[in-house]
Formats: sequence, C-alpha cells, structure tokens
Amino acid sequence: MPVSPSSKCFGLVVATPQEAGPLRSHLSAFLKASSASATSCCRLVVSGMGRDAAYRSAQQLIQIHKIRWIISVGVSGSLRTDLPVGTVYQASKVNDSEGSSYPVDPL
Repeated sequence: MPVSPSSKCFGLVVATPQEAGPLRSHLSAFLKASSASATSCCRLVVSGMGRDAAYRSAQQLIQIHKIRWIISVGVSGSLRTDLPVGTVYQASKVNDSEGSSYPVDPL
C-alpha cells in the first residue's frame, strides 16, 4: 500500500535472502506494525547482488512507497580474529567491484 510522502517510512535494502533472514527475525514485530500503519513504516527489500540491483530496488522504494530514508544492509565475514561473531561495524566508505569508492553518511 503506497503511503504519503510525509510519512516516517524507511527502507532496508539487502542483496540476499540470507541477509534478510536475521533482519526479518529481529524486526518482525516492527515490520508487522509497519504494514498496518499509515504514519510510520519499514519496508525490507531483497534486491539481488550488485550496484544496479540495489539502485533499482532503492528507486522502487522511493517511487512506490515514498520512502525518505534508505539503509543498505550487508553481512560480511572478517579477516580479523579480534572481532567476535555478531560485531556491528559501520563503514566509512564502500568500494564496489568496479573500483569506485563511495563515502558513507554517518548515522
């Protein structure tokens, strides 16, 4: 159901169903409440791999649901042994497979 642009909606974009699973588990109550609310919502989209797929999904969230905030969520492994499983890390930049680098807005 499309919502008004003034709503407090945000979107979560993930590449794979494996990345979406934990988010659905942890956010299930919020996602259920969001689907029934016209003033506050969260939309979770599995985009597929790659920059173009993520871009298309973000555009759909903006155009169809009037999403104002989009968070790209990814899961990765670590090459560092001092980071325990479950560590949350916010990157300062993102490098894509084509060699481009993008700064990340801090939360």
